[in-house]
Amino acid sequence: MPSTIDIAQIVKLQPFKHAVSFADKLVISNRIDIEMFHHPCRLNAISVLLCKKGEIDCTISLENYRISENTIVVCTNS
Repeated sequence: MPSTIDIAQIVKLQPFKHAVSFADKLVISNRIDIEMFHHPCRLNAISVLLCKKGEIDCTISLENYRISENTIVVCTNS
């Protein structure tokens, strides 16, 4: 697995069951269950996480976060 991953590689390596992708440039999903994200990697993309209800525990830049209801998180690759 490469240390830097872009959206085209994500779509190719892990087809989304609950998502729509557009020309390997944009993926919209209401579910994330991708094995490659269980280990640290650099994502060459902008990620947007919207938590509509409940909570989600995630790790961003090796820091743990709990994202709660009605929260939006934007991560860039810089």
